Amino acid sequence: MKLKNLFTNDRAVSPVIGVILMVAITVILAAVIGTFVIGLGDDLGGSAPSASFSNSVDDSTVSFTHNGGDRIPNGTAFLVANGNVTFDEETGTNTERDNDKRASVTTSMTAGTTAAMATDAGEDGGSVSLVYEEGDRSATLSSIDIDGDGEEENGENGE
Repeated sequence: MKLKNLFTNDRAVSPVIGVILMVAITVILAAVIGTFVIGLGDDLGGSAPSASFSNSVDDSTVSFTHNGGDRIPNGTAFLVANGNVTFDEETGTNTERDNDKRASVTTSMTAGTTAAMATDAGEDGGSVSLVYEEGDRSATLSSIDIDGDGEEENGENGE
Protein backbone atom coordinates (compact mmCIF):
# COMPACT_ATOMS: atom_id res chain seq x y z
CA MET A 1 0.00 0.00 0.00
CA LYS A 2 1.24 3.41 -0.86
CA LEU A 3 1.69 5.93 1.93
CA LYS A 4 0.30 8.66 -0.31
CA ASN A 5 -3.08 6.90 -0.63
CA LEU A 6 -3.41 6.50 3.15
CA PHE A 7 -3.74 10.27 3.73
CA THR A 8 -5.97 11.02 0.75
CA ASN A 9 -8.51 8.18 1.13
CA ASP A 10 -11.43 9.39 3.31
CA ARG A 11 -14.30 7.43 1.77
CA ALA A 12 -15.14 5.51 5.00
CA VAL A 13 -15.79 8.66 7.07
CA SER A 14 -18.83 9.89 5.13
CA PRO A 15 -21.05 6.78 5.58
CA VAL A 16 -20.36 6.64 9.34
CA ILE A 17 -21.33 10.29 9.86
CA GLY A 18 -24.44 9.79 7.71
CA VAL A 19 -25.63 6.84 9.83
CA ILE A 20 -25.06 8.74 13.08
CA LEU A 21 -27.06 11.73 11.81
CA MET A 22 -29.93 9.52 10.61
CA VAL A 23 -30.15 7.78 14.01
CA ALA A 24 -30.10 11.12 15.86
CA ILE A 25 -32.86 12.59 13.68
CA THR A 26 -34.99 9.45 14.13
CA VAL A 27 -34.64 9.55 17.93
CA ILE A 28 -35.54 13.27 18.11
CA LEU A 29 -38.59 12.82 15.86
CA ALA A 30 -39.78 9.82 17.87
CA ALA A 31 -39.49 11.81 21.14
CA VAL A 32 -41.43 14.80 19.78
CA ILE A 33 -44.19 12.70 18.21
CA GLY A 34 -44.42 10.47 21.30
CA THR A 35 -44.81 13.50 23.59
CA PHE A 36 -47.82 14.80 21.70
CA VAL A 37 -49.40 11.37 21.13
CA ILE A 38 -49.26 10.54 24.84
CA GLY A 39 -50.73 13.95 25.65
CA LEU A 40 -47.85 15.53 27.49
CA GLY A 41 -47.71 18.28 24.89
CA ASP A 42 -51.07 19.66 26.04
CA ASP A 43 -49.57 20.87 29.31
CA LEU A 44 -46.54 22.59 27.82
CA GLY A 45 -46.63 26.34 28.51
CA GLY A 46 -49.92 26.12 30.40
CA SER A 47 -48.97 27.02 33.95
CA ALA A 48 -50.63 29.44 36.35
CA PRO A 49 -49.16 32.94 36.65
CA SER A 50 -46.44 33.45 39.21
CA ALA A 51 -47.05 36.49 41.40
CA SER A 52 -46.33 37.74 44.92
CA PHE A 53 -49.19 38.89 47.16
CA SER A 54 -49.48 40.48 50.58
CA ASN A 55 -52.73 39.93 52.44
CA SER A 56 -54.37 41.36 55.52
CA VAL A 57 -57.61 41.52 57.51
CA ASP A 58 -58.87 44.90 58.70
CA ASP A 59 -62.32 45.26 60.35
CA SER A 60 -63.37 41.85 58.91
CA THR A 61 -62.37 42.91 55.38
CA VAL A 62 -59.81 40.63 53.78
CA SER A 63 -57.42 42.22 51.24
CA PHE A 64 -55.00 40.72 48.72
CA THR A 65 -52.50 43.15 47.17
CA HIS A 66 -50.46 42.18 44.10
CA ASN A 67 -46.82 43.01 44.92
CA GLY A 68 -45.22 41.93 41.67
CA GLY A 69 -44.84 39.14 39.17
CA ASP A 70 -47.11 38.03 36.35
CA ARG A 71 -50.28 39.93 35.47
CA ILE A 72 -53.47 38.10 36.49
CA PRO A 73 -55.96 38.64 33.62
CA ASN A 74 -59.46 39.93 34.29
CA GLY A 75 -61.96 37.11 34.85
CA THR A 76 -59.40 34.58 36.07
CA ALA A 77 -59.02 35.53 39.77
CA PHE A 78 -61.54 34.71 42.49
CA LEU A 79 -61.74 35.07 46.26
CA VAL A 80 -62.94 31.81 47.82
CA ALA A 81 -64.12 31.54 51.45
CA ASN A 82 -63.33 28.31 53.29
CA GLY A 83 -64.56 26.94 56.63
CA ASN A 84 -67.13 29.11 58.41
CA VAL A 85 -66.06 32.28 56.59
CA THR A 86 -68.69 33.85 54.30
CA PHE A 87 -68.70 37.05 52.26
CA ASP A 88 -70.99 39.89 53.31
CA GLU A 89 -73.43 41.22 50.74
CA GLU A 90 -71.64 44.54 50.37
CA THR A 91 -69.17 44.65 47.51
CA GLY A 92 -65.51 45.10 48.32
CA THR A 93 -62.70 46.71 46.33
CA ASN A 94 -62.34 45.41 42.75
CA THR A 95 -64.58 42.43 43.59
CA GLU A 96 -68.14 41.36 42.96
CA ARG A 97 -69.84 38.78 45.17
CA ASP A 98 -70.95 35.64 43.25
CA ASN A 99 -72.42 33.94 46.34
CA ASP A 100 -71.63 33.79 50.06
CA LYS A 101 -68.49 31.67 49.43
CA ARG A 102 -67.12 33.14 46.19
CA ALA A 103 -66.36 36.59 44.76
CA SER A 104 -64.98 37.50 41.32
CA VAL A 105 -62.09 39.92 40.96
CA THR A 106 -63.42 42.49 38.48
CA THR A 107 -60.12 43.87 37.18
CA SER A 108 -56.84 42.44 35.95
CA MET A 109 -54.34 42.35 38.78
CA THR A 110 -50.97 43.99 38.27
CA ALA A 111 -48.46 45.31 40.80
CA GLY A 112 -50.26 47.56 43.28
CA THR A 113 -53.79 46.26 42.56
CA THR A 114 -55.86 45.23 45.60
CA ALA A 115 -58.84 42.88 45.74
CA ALA A 116 -60.80 43.09 49.00
CA MET A 117 -64.09 41.70 50.35
CA ALA A 118 -65.98 42.08 53.64
CA THR A 119 -66.27 38.78 55.53
CA ASP A 120 -68.11 37.15 58.40
CA ALA A 121 -65.93 34.53 60.06
CA GLY A 122 -68.54 32.94 62.33
CA GLU A 123 -67.38 31.44 65.63
CA ASP A 124 -64.81 29.00 64.27
CA GLY A 125 -63.28 31.11 61.52
CA GLY A 126 -61.65 29.68 58.43
CA SER A 127 -59.67 31.09 55.54
CA VAL A 128 -59.99 33.09 52.35
CA SER A 129 -57.96 32.16 49.27
CA LEU A 130 -57.14 34.07 46.11
CA VAL A 131 -57.58 31.46 43.36
CA TYR A 132 -56.56 31.58 39.69
CA GLU A 133 -58.88 29.68 37.33
CA GLU A 134 -58.63 29.50 33.55
CA GLY A 135 -60.21 26.65 31.61
CA ASP A 136 -59.41 23.41 33.42
CA ARG A 137 -56.40 24.89 35.26
CA SER A 138 -56.60 26.33 38.75
CA ALA A 139 -54.09 27.32 41.41
CA THR A 140 -54.22 29.00 44.81
CA LEU A 141 -52.15 32.18 44.55
CA SER A 142 -52.41 33.27 48.19
CA SER A 143 -54.41 32.43 51.31
CA ILE A 144 -55.08 33.96 54.73
CA ASP A 145 -56.52 32.40 57.90
CA ILE A 146 -59.22 34.29 59.81
CA ASP A 147 -60.21 33.56 63.41
CA GLY A 148 -63.75 33.68 64.85
CA ASP A 149 -63.42 37.41 65.66
CA GLY A 150 -62.82 38.29 61.99
CA GLU A 151 -59.13 38.99 62.61
CA GLU A 152 -56.05 37.49 61.05
CA GLU A 153 -54.98 34.37 62.97
CA ASN A 154 -51.71 34.76 64.88
CA GLY A 155 -51.11 38.10 63.15
CA GLU A 156 -49.31 36.36 60.27
CA ASN A 157 -49.81 36.41 56.54
CA GLY A 158 -51.17 33.19 55.09
CA GLU A 159 -49.07 33.39 51.92
